[in-house]
Amino acid sequence: MPRNLKMIYVSAALDCVGWSVTAPVLPILYHKIGVSSSQVSQLAALMGFISLLSAGLQGRLSDIYSKVGLLQVSTLSSLLTTVMLWLYALDILRSWSLFVTVRAISSFFKMGMVVSQAFVVDYAHAIEVREADSGKRATGFISTLMSASNMGFLAGPIIGGMLSQHASYPFLFSIVVLVLNIGSLQLVSDTVPVPVTPH
Repeated sequence: MPRNLKMIYVSAALDCVGWSVTAPVLPILYHKIGVSSSQVSQLAALMGFISLLSAGLQGRLSDIYSKVGLLQVSTLSSLLTTVMLWLYALDILRSWSLFVTVRAISSFFKMGMVVSQAFVVDYAHAIEVREADSGKRATGFISTLMSASNMGFLAGPIIGGMLSQHASYPFLFSIVVLVLNIGSLQLVSDTVPVPVTPH
């Protein structure tokens, strides 16, 4: 398997671990800030709405700009958001309006899965063209990408629960994972296999 694809799979898994590891302690965070379940529901609806609006734009951007660059922007956004949430867990920040703003901005830049799928499809198509193969490799590549993401999503909450003796620990773990993810993306190139020109 090409290194680019391996690292995209690793990045997808790390991305899912990075955000899902904090899920077990988010209720603790909401309690610290002192918000109601209604406010939390409104935040979830806002994040979903922003993600819906930005999905199409993310797809267009991935066709124009470097997919690896967009993944780095997405991961950096997640990292900065997690640092802010860590400060909330430490009771350094307590503003609900700032919390909502940070989460809304992170929802807009959360494009890891959309861009990863676009990268994998482009890579699969390039291989098919190069090898004159119409075997629909994209289906297998996407399946592997989803499997990697699901493994990350499974591992994240388990690790978060193990670290939840202090609300800040999962966020610290997430910060480390996201930094590793940024590092893993340095090993990925936007270059796809070049079709072989017949002589």
